[in-house]
Amino acid sequence: YQRRVHGTLSECLFFFALKRALSLKMLDILLFRKDKGGNPDLVRESQRRRCADVDLVDKVIEIDNEWRVLQSRADNMRKMVGLCTRSVGEKKKNKEADGEDAPIPEELLKVMDNLPKEELAKLSVMQLKSFSKLIDVEVQKADKEATDKEAERDKAVGSIGNIVHEDCKPTADENLNDVVRTFGEHREQMSLGADKKKLLNHVDLMAKLGMETGETATRTGGGRAYFLQGQLVQLQLALINYAMNFLINKTYTPMYSALI
Repeated sequence: YQRRVHGTLSECLFFFALKRALSLKMLDILLFRKDKGGNPDLVRESQRRRCADVDLVDKVIEIDNEWRVLQSRADNMRKMVGLCTRSVGEKKKNKEADGEDAPIPEELLKVMDNLPKEELAKLSVMQLKSFSKLIDVEVQKADKEATDKEAERDKAVGSIGNIVHEDCKPTADENLNDVVRTFGEHREQMSLGADKKKLLNHVDLMAKLGMETGETATRTGGGRAYFLQGQLVQLQLALINYAMNFLINKTYTPMYSALI
């Protein structure tokens, strides 16, 4: 993805959607929150059927609870900054003196994320401005802690597989799973005699379908360059349209830049 981000607009859209789709493969964190209608027991049972670590579910819940506390504190302090600004405005409107920039009482510093409005009103304009700056610093710290905790939580969630079907029997070896249905004919790749055709690999198949990988493409774009032709061009456009529709459904607004 990072290597292709400087390509054409269509390529950028496709790989952005692909990266987004891959990131959405992990389980929704709401599934772990029982108070939000989630069902952590379902995840535990899925882990059991996978013969995977069931305790990971409790670890995710624990880390998520810690993140929620940190995020709530950061959000509350942001609100306090707004309250300080409004309090200053009200005092200015009432033509109150700015007062002295006296130290903020220690008891107020301890509850800066949940300070009643009437307590703020007792501070002078100068104190409110100083208090707002102090809260701003703490907000940055809290945001950093919340972001780190969120990354830790998402890493733990990413280590848990998707929910398996209820008919899937517990096994650590997927080869032991029951075959529900098959499509087409399965042919084993093996050493074949000269009179028999060898199964084509993906490179041979693409060339046969019209992907030019010869000297012309190499001279144009380098050793791994290729040109799409025929139905492969249609497939490329279909993938781009899929990516576009995927992003539109995620409230993305398409924009086509002018070629300069």
